[in-house]
Amino acid sequence: ESLLSGDSGFSLNLEYQVPFQDNKTSAFVFCDYGSVHGEHAFEDHILKSIGFGLKVNPTKNIGANLSFGFPLIKKVNVEEISKMRIHFMLSGQV
Repeated sequence: ESLLSGDSGFSLNLEYQVPFQDNKTSAFVFCDYGSVHGEHAFEDHILKSIGFGLKVNPTKNIGANLSFGFPLIKKVNVEEISKMRIHFMLSGQV
């Protein structure tokens, strides 16, 4: 989210999902890790977070995802990171 930049990098996401009985909704927990490298990378170059969320697929072509993330590193490049981030995504296919 624009906190880091560099010439190259990678990210890792581990997620455990538990479907509800309707098979259209599932809850999940996750752990994220990311790092950037290179000549133009900042001194602080690692981000880590954990969180949880909910996925809903009311139809075959529509899906929504709501997640709450909590950073494990609270300060990056002299900038304080907020305690929690909320992400919402709505997707559809034609």
